Order: sequence, then structure tokens, then C-alpha cells
Amino acid sequence: NIFDLIEFKVDLYPNPTKDVIYIKKEISEEITVVIKDVFDRVVHRQISNKKEFTVDMNDLNSGMYYVIITSATQANMQKVVKE
Repeated sequence: NIFDLIEFKVDLYPNPTKDVIYIKKEISEEITVVIKDVFDRVVHRQISNKKEFTVDMNDLNSGMYYVIITSATQANMQKVVKE
């Protein structure tokens, strides 16, 4: 279960966004970023081993999304509004 994992600190900005979100994390592990819409559908998936990277949300409709970031041992979930 994702919520049994240890939560780690992630900076995600800007929020709300018009096109791109920037993600900055403290850990150096490879992570998976999954974006889900309010109907729990996966609308984006990305893997990164960088501490700072971008996620392009240009193709997504306006609305609220859940950004779920997981590593092998840690997880973080944040809400993002796409304008």
C-alpha cells in the first residue's frame, strides 16, 4: 500500500499551473511520478533519477489532479490545479 511507505519532502510548484510543474526532491533515488485525475485515472507517468525536473501538463484539461511520487521506500502525494 502506498500509504504504508515513509513520506519524503517534495517541493512542487507552481500550484496552480498553466503548463509545467517543477519537482524538487531531497532523495537521490529513482522515483516514479504518476498524475491521476479526480476519477482516479492515470493521465501521466514519468520516471526520474534527478533531484530537480519538470513535468509537462500541457496536454491535460483544466482541473484538479493528484501527483503521486514514489520511490522504493518512500512516497508523497500532492494536489495540483491545472488552469
